[in-house]
Amino acid sequence: MNTELEELDRTPGSPTAEPALKGGSLKETTQDASEGSFSEEITSLRGAAMELLARATRESSASEAGAALERAASALKSAAAMGMVKSKTSRVEEEIAKLRHANNTFRQRERSQRIRDYVELLTPTIAIVTLGATLATQSWQFHKSEQLKGDEAWRDAVKAISTSGALAPGVVSLEPFLQSGNYKAQAKDVSVSLISSSTDTAFFYSLFASAFTINWGDVNRILAINRAVYSRATPIYQKAWDAAKMEDDPSKLTDDERKIYDYANVVLPFITRDIGALFKTSTGTALKTDMSSTYIIDGDWRGVDLKWVNISGAVFLRVDLQNADLSGITDFEGAAFMNTAWWDAKSISPALLSYLLATYPYSAGVEYGPYERKRRYTEDEYRSAIRRLSKPQ
Repeated sequence: MNTELEELDRTPGSPTAEPALKGGSLKETTQDASEGSFSEEITSLRGAAMELLARATRESSASEAGAALERAASALKSAAAMGMVKSKTSRVEEEIAKLRHANNTFRQRERSQRIRDYVELLTPTIAIVTLGATLATQSWQFHKSEQLKGDEAWRDAVKAISTSGALAPGVVSLEPFLQSGNYKAQAKDVSVSLISSSTDTAFFYSLFASAFTINWGDVNRILAINRAVYSRATPIYQKAWDAAKMEDDPSKLTDDERKIYDYANVVLPFITRDIGALFKTSTGTALKTDMSSTYIIDGDWRGVDLKWVNISGAVFLRVDLQNADLSGITDFEGAAFMNTAWWDAKSISPALLSYLLATYPYSAGVEYGPYERKRRYTEDEYRSAIRRLSKPQ
């Protein structure tokens, strides 16, 4: 019996091997579990415990039976402990796997969340931008449609004016465009052309009043009308002039020429009056205004400010320049001052003074100024005025 118990002590998992299990074999078994043999060791321990229990029942000695039972209990306890280790190891491995999975998917989840946040943030903005683009497109389409309608209406108006030439159709057709921001400048330019080529004084008064305001914004267009009408009338003025009588003789003119002659005699004094009124209110805006090649006739230009104005080729016929400021004028080549007492000016540039003394001096017996205020000057009056103008300014 003792020999059998000693052999059992030397078998793996026997009660005599308990110290080894507790001190080292159990640790090694735990390591083996990580290599796939953990379950086999537990089964082996349980088998040894069952064999010890069977032998304990066959032992006649109480002490040997007790020792066998004690060792069987220890083996079962070790098997239970190893089972618990295995269970805990499995749970730990499961948790480790979960942590690894969570770690691997964290960045993807974080990126997905950021994308969702961006989408939520940008969705209202995208909606607003889309709405704005839609409204802008519709506005552009509406504007383009209206512009096309306006272009068509403008072409129709120009066509109607060109084919009609009569007072009512011309003014009525242009009136809406003279008030329009898109076509106002074009309508004014057409008005310049129509007035310049017309011979209908009623048409002139009506269209001029609708198209132009006497201000510095319209002054160049008004001066353009003056030049154009004077250019048409110049050969007719020359034909009508009677040198022997020193006056015009309209009977020399044809019917068409007489219409142009009469039209110019209305338009040119009218523009002279309005432009003169503008230069009287000058506060420096008139600087370097281009009056070249214009025809200024029968004008009350007392007190006008013509500083730095270009008067090259301009004709001043029967104009009252009393107290006018002609200082600073340097562009005057070809300017004519006929029946105009330029020496009545308040001041004059030295170069212009020299030019006028040589080309348009005082002439005894000649009447100067517009018809309603024409007068003769004496030699003393003229010389006194020249001394005053010659003094340093």
